[in-house]
Amino acid sequence: MMSTKQRRVAAGMTVGLLSTFALVPQAAASTIDGLWETDGYGTVIKIANGEATPYETTRISCVAGKPVSRSTDPTGVARFGSFTFRARGNTAIQHIDGSVDDRRLRRLEALPPDCAAPGGAGPLRTFDVFWTTYAENYPFFALKGIDWTAVRDRYRHWCART
Repeated sequence: MMSTKQRRVAAGMTVGLLSTFALVPQAAASTIDGLWETDGYGTVIKIANGEATPYETTRISCVAGKPVSRSTDPTGVARFGSFTFRARGNTAIQHIDGSVDDRRLRRLEALPPDCAAPGGAGPLRTFDVFWTTYAENYPFFALKGIDWTAVRDRYRHWCART
């Protein structure tokens, strides 16, 4: 049997623990602001002011996507359009609706340098960004017997003419 004092201490500890757990979603939600880089896929996500802005990056480019406003799903997880985002310290998990797996991310100190510099436009630049994006992120060229460098050599000159 517990004494009255022991029951009060236990009740106080329970209330304290429940209060701590109730605060975790708000504390975790505030840690998502910042810059995040996916493990693979060449994506950087900037989260600030209730919006997530994706950047598709390669060794030669950084293309900003359309910002998506934040909402909160019923479990308290940060939702941005078709994906949810959970952060813990300098790592995070992104789940895209309909995907069978999650993406792992790490916190960055700053956007990659190409994100701050204007990249220019035009057919040749567009071709180079497209080609590099696939060269860095598509894993099946060898399996399918495709020489991606030869594809670049064969078609790039067409863009230079326009």
